[in-house]
Amino acid sequence: MHNVCWTELWRKQFTKVQKDAETQSFRGISCIVSSGCADIIFGKSLLAIFNNDSKVVAIGYIRLMIIMISHIFTLLYEVMSGYLRGFGISFVPALLTTLGVCGVRIAWIQLVFPHSQTFETIMIGYPIIIAVTTFLILIAVICYHPSRRFYKKQQAKEKSLA
Repeated sequence: MHNVCWTELWRKQFTKVQKDAETQSFRGISCIVSSGCADIIFGKSLLAIFNNDSKVVAIGYIRLMIIMISHIFTLLYEVMSGYLRGFGISFVPALLTTLGVCGVRIAWIQLVFPHSQTFETIMIGYPIIIAVTTFLILIAVICYHPSRRFYKKQQAKEKSLA
């Protein structure tokens, strides 16, 4: 995403940067949905290749389904943070990722896990943690709106040169 942003910005095609982010999101979601369907249909059979114990397969299937849900948020997080980094805004995504992933995970283990000490409780934290982090990055994208800011800066520079 970083190289795409700078290439398109160099060409002064600001709207293309945003469309590229949208296209990447759509393509990624399409892949996640298709692989998610394959996991739902073939997941238990694929897990049984590694271990025939039905309890192990059941736990592995729970993990597989929860992690697949997390991938949707991970995709959106990666596209949006790449969009920010492509405009040279790298500290904010790094800080928000640290707060979102580490902070929420510590809070989850300290506040939620003691009330339900199960594998599912730990695993369900993953999509929640990445969803919170994705939301934080979305707020940063809305606040910074880098393509609009960069476009205005470029127009001001061109006016001052003219």
